[in-house]
Amino acid sequence: MPVTIEKTNKKTGEVSRKVYETVAERVRKFREVHPISDGWALKTEISFPDESTVLAVAQVLNPEGSIVATGTAEERRDASFINATSAVENAETSAIGRCLFAAGFGGGEFCSAEELLQALKQQEELKQAELKVVNGGHDKGSHRSNGDDSLGPKLNGITYRQEGNLIIAEGNTFSVKGLLKNAGFSWNSTKKAWAKEIDNTKK
Repeated sequence: MPVTIEKTNKKTGEVSRKVYETVAERVRKFREVHPISDGWALKTEISFPDESTVLAVAQVLNPEGSIVATGTAEERRDASFINATSAVENAETSAIGRCLFAAGFGGGEFCSAEELLQALKQQEELKQAELKVVNGGHDKGSHRSNGDDSLGPKLNGITYRQEGNLIIAEGNTFSVKGLLKNAGFSWNSTKKAWAKEIDNTKK
């Protein structure tokens, strides 16, 4: 199943979208056409040029042992919070995805494994949110302090504050923006934050 990944340009506010077919789906399609029993191989090699760098190379080999396609990916452990613990998996996943794309398996576009992991994480959170996300109540004149999670869905690392007729979400909102959208929040370009408008006239 393809994954749609959104990125917002912080300077212009423009949203770009990539459609990415997961590596698992590419592997499935590849094996349907070229099963292991026919002698086709998907080979990966991992190396460590230095203590912070992981290099992954993936190759598709035909039954005669000839290289049909190659995909390469390099990741740094200090590049992101994901890479800090999963740089090897990140690099290998990306290399396999690129290799299979080059071999003709995979709709959409090339995409980094980190982008894919982020998209899949958001999808999983959205599934879980169907039963868990509940909008917080708010009364006229109830100006709660920073960190009051009764103003929005309870999400790890996210706090809320009320500013006038807006509830503003703070923290690592990018990773949970899908959940915030489900709870009625939208990107406020003036506040540079995800916010939800409320009616202060209600009692």
